[in-house]
Amino acid sequence: MLQAKKKLKRISKSLFDIKLELENIYYHDTKIYMVVCITNNSNIDYYINYIKTYIFQNKDNSSNQYLEKSPTELFNTRQIIKTKQNQKIVFVYDQFTIDQNKEFVFELNESQGERNISLEIPNYIINNPKNKIK
Repeated sequence: MLQAKKKLKRISKSLFDIKLELENIYYHDTKIYMVVCITNNSNIDYYINYIKTYIFQNKDNSSNQYLEKSPTELFNTRQIIKTKQNQKIVFVYDQFTIDQNKEFVFELNESQGERNISLEIPNYIINNPKNKIK
């Protein structure tokens, strides 16, 4: 999965020279695998405090609801993304789908810093993984 070519386009967010990108999403045996790439294009190392994932619902633009969604497994994790380098992480979840009014969110938080970034993934990406592990 980490060596596969990137299949998804334009599912990324850049802020403070840090890029968070969903590269691929796979489905196999009631599990969803998401390959996320963190790229540090800044001149300062990025120390990861945490990566939180949750489902976000915005009802009537007045109340926000969050439901934390923890992965069952993580692969290829590292606490530091060195300057001008990237890191691909595989998140494994039990199978799930989300409503059209919801988004899946990756929230990346920097330890001892304020370069925090969130990546929103639309429901149609989660509900229709194009890639299957053979």
